Amino acid sequence: MSTFDTKICRKRTKSIKYEWAMKMAGEDVIPLWIADMDFAISPIIEEALKKRLDHPIFGYQQVEEDIFDNMIAWFKQRHHYYLKKEDLILTVGVLPSLSLAIRMLSEKGDKVIIPTPAYQPFITKTTINERIPLTTAMKLVNHRYTIDFDDLEKQMDETVKLFILCNPHNPSGTLYTKEELQEIVDFCKKHQLYIISDEIHCDFIGKDQQFYPIMDIDEYSRSHTVALTSVGKTFNLAGIKIATVIIKDPKLHEAYAKAVKQIGLDEINIFAYEAYKAAYSFENSQWFDQELAYIQANKAFVKEYIKEHMPKVYVNDSQSTYLLWLNFNPLKIDDIHSILLKEAKVMFVRGNFFGEEYDGYERINLASPRECLQEAMHRISKVLKKYNNI
Repeated sequence: MSTFDTKICRKRTKSIKYEWAMKMAGEDVIPLWIADMDFAISPIIEEALKKRLDHPIFGYQQVEEDIFDNMIAWFKQRHHYYLKKEDLILTVGVLPSLSLAIRMLSEKGDKVIIPTPAYQPFITKTTINERIPLTTAMKLVNHRYTIDFDDLEKQMDETVKLFILCNPHNPSGTLYTKEELQEIVDFCKKHQLYIISDEIHCDFIGKDQQFYPIMDIDEYSRSHTVALTSVGKTFNLAGIKIATVIIKDPKLHEAYAKAVKQIGLDEINIFAYEAYKAAYSFENSQWFDQELAYIQANKAFVKEYIKEHMPKVYVNDSQSTYLLWLNFNPLKIDDIHSILLKEAKVMFVRGNFFGEEYDGYERINLASPRECLQEAMHRISKVLKKYNNI
């Protein structure tokens, strides 16, 4: 039995994932929606936090000189992503950092390209900062979502200033190739756009796959990209609130770092520092490899189960992340989300969270004990049989 098979009760622990699901569908709901994991954190991270708790004073903390060392080594070893301390800025989270980047790299009334399906906060952070989302539907090519440049070109004008990229892509799991990233960079160079790249899911790739950071594509991308990542997804530390902003252009880095300090985005709590160093440590890599293998086995199980028991449900070819993007529209069932929630007692993320045109789609979080996924699939299959459409 794997340690990731252990079922940990999260009910009544103020977990958004569970409290919202129980409010919507009752005590016996299986929540597979918001992107945090139902796995305990690694023993190495847990020990680091306990060690800090052993000291009974939690005053102001000085940031250690070596705070980035483990992170730099991790990205070099896993992704051939070569970073220096002067490229990195710590903040309290990816979304506040995204919001700041939008404000720095555009003006009120400017347009921001957001390919859909899109993580909804990309759109809400754009609008709340008084910019205009320019959404463009991605196209399916060989079961993968890719950018539709023909559609984008038709919408371009002088007010477009930014391109928000999600790589690996949430919700579809597309892991962009180097050639696809080059196309994006060429397009941005042609129209003189800055790039914000959300790379928070970059660790969730298979052994034979390669994550390519868009910042390293060429000189234009190096000087025009703000990349965002965090220990929150990889190590199940979303509540710790710490993120890394990567900017290689010295002038852009200096301006962003100054803005971070001006609004206090660098006011990180002392436990986040401890978790950050422990998470990216060499000693923690074995635990993550085990977690990754377990999630990939979960993904294989769900895809095979759907193929066998619900063959009309279209499963996108997810190359990365711990998410799956499912299309229930071939079943021709109205309001599939409510049926899954109320009748099957399984909660996914409704497709139109990622764009109005994705009604009938659902995003599933695979980072739960296998037994939970097995029960969820059984419940869904049983309910759909009532509609004679699977």
